[in-house]
Amino acid sequence: MSNSRPSEIQTKDTTNLSFVLIPRFNMMALTATLEPLRVANYLTGKSLYTWHFISPKGGNVVSSNGMSIDTVKLPEPDRRMDQVFICGSWGSEHYEDKTLFAWMRRLDRLGVHLGAMDIGTYILARAGLMSGYRAAVLWYCTKAFMEKFPDTEISDLLYVTDRNRTTIAGGAAGLDLMLDNIAKRHDPHLA
Repeated sequence: MSNSRPSEIQTKDTTNLSFVLIPRFNMMALTATLEPLRVANYLTGKSLYTWHFISPKGGNVVSSNGMSIDTVKLPEPDRRMDQVFICGSWGSEHYEDKTLFAWMRRLDRLGVHLGAMDIGTYILARAGLMSGYRAAVLWYCTKAFMEKFPDTEISDLLYVTDRNRTTIAGGAAGLDLMLDNIAKRHDPHLA
């Protein structure tokens, strides 16, 4: 699924985001991340941002609040995917999917910017993609995360972008990240 409407104009500056939904993902974190992008598109009449919902198996994925979103199965890794965010929540610290982990590593080799929100950062780390990076994690996960992944530097910021990784602590922090993104990519007044 995509947010593009026929009346919106695609530009070379369009940022293509993909959100990988893990069962019980945090709907608030996802919505807070998407809303600034939707409003930026609306205010400019352009598709500054497009987004797609994907999952390892495709189909409906149920969030932590019981709402579900229809997804497509993991597509072939593609350089046209500007950013891919893993959307997790409770239970993501134990989530294991070798197909998803291999897919993310292939995206990394292609140079795709990878990110995670809420406890989804655990999934990036479990795939071996956070070693040597700084990351934002939820405050109540900090000690456990540091014990499990000592090669990742934990920050107490709401979100962290370190080279080709962006991690969002959760909740409404995605709103702050995307407002910053809009200001840097397009216009501070638009943000």
